[in-house]
Amino acid sequence: MVQSVISEVENRKNIVVYPHVSTFSGGPEAAGRPWHADKFVLGKPINAFAVTNENLKVERKLEGHYLYGGPLKMHFGHFIIDALPRLYAYDQSYDGVVFSCFQNEKFTPGFIFEFCELAGVPKEKVFFLRTSHLVQSLDFPFPGLRAGMMPESWYLKWLEKHFPPDSTIPEPFLFYGRTHLANKGSLIGEGYFSKMLQDNGFVYTRPEDSPSIRSQVAMITRAKKIVFTEGSAIHGIDLCGSVGNSIFMIPRRPRGDLIFGPSISSRASFFYLGHSATIVRTVGRNGKNGPNSPSYCLNPDSIFSEMKAHDLVMGQFSLRDFLIFERREAEKYWEDTVVAEQELQKIQTMRAECFN
Repeated sequence: MVQSVISEVENRKNIVVYPHVSTFSGGPEAAGRPWHADKFVLGKPINAFAVTNENLKVERKLEGHYLYGGPLKMHFGHFIIDALPRLYAYDQSYDGVVFSCFQNEKFTPGFIFEFCELAGVPKEKVFFLRTSHLVQSLDFPFPGLRAGMMPESWYLKWLEKHFPPDSTIPEPFLFYGRTHLANKGSLIGEGYFSKMLQDNGFVYTRPEDSPSIRSQVAMITRAKKIVFTEGSAIHGIDLCGSVGNSIFMIPRRPRGDLIFGPSISSRASFFYLGHSATIVRTVGRNGKNGPNSPSYCLNPDSIFSEMKAHDLVMGQFSLRDFLIFERREAEKYWEDTVVAEQELQKIQTMRAECFN
């Protein structure tokens, strides 16, 4: 345990921990949990907590003394932000670590156990609560990192100790893009920037291709320059105590800099490519705004100009080539050329209004 923050650990006796029925609903019972037990968004705790004793009965009792590992969505980035920042407090006096999980997520990916073991938590002491449990004694550690805020200095030191880089020798210039995630929320037209970066020596990188978590740390800490399209791929930096390079973000959501900027700038030189005001996010295929919604850039030249100013690319911006990539990716996302054309016409109208 990190001794300087031991006083930040709060204990609760006989507290009910519910599974999550949605991102912001579930976890330790509302009446008993500390304020910092929630999921954080832009530095603020968020939990609507629609789950109550009245609509979800307690199914099991967990005897013993446990550490609360946080809300757990089986997703690489969510684990790094919501769960890992609480594991610094684990020691052998605990009977285990409990995570409040999503009811409909039955599969546990291997990287969850890899994270826990690197943090010092044995696999046999990891408990995933997918049904409501009455926990006899539960400690709530103050998280060392909260989404949208700078990490605590003591947490960075803890990361350096538990997540050292392995011997991986990375490419000097990395691009963490989202063109392979076209259906999960991408910047339509990103392929143009990806091609320009790759033509100038950047290597398109996917975190899931790394053989281990420590190899991801090595990739990020040892690269000279990293460009990423705003999204969870860059969350690997939240495993690093310090990074001595420059990191550049292509915007995808209007407030993406507020989500990633504080954490990155505490470790590396952080640069925003383009202007968030020119990013437009529309409803997705389901007719709603959500994580899978597509984004468009009204002024792609501004992104390219920033890239060129930072010596990331050479040459001149081609609107014609960008529009070719944009159309191709819109058709792939919408899976309907007619709908894609209608959406692109709306974007073209907005572009014209923006610059007239």
